[in-house]
Amino acid sequence: SCQLAPGCMSPLEATTTVVRRHLRMHGYTHKDRQRAPCPWAGCSQTMRWTNVARHIIEVHLRVRVRREKCGEAYKR
Repeated sequence: SCQLAPGCMSPLEATTTVVRRHLRMHGYTHKDRQRAPCPWAGCSQTMRWTNVARHIIEVHLRVRVRREKCGEAYKR
């Protein structure tokens, strides 16, 4: 569930579109190439704003993709 704002318990679908929409709902916006801190509670990583949604999906929601040939799970 969301840890972008105190008290928000919304479940997050692990897609960049949904995560970006949710970030905007909480007032988080930056220029695409601008460096920004991850707004997730307890995270101190800084990255380009264009990578924040993917970072949240991979690191905080812990979504992994499985390779079809070998079945190994990996981050995107």
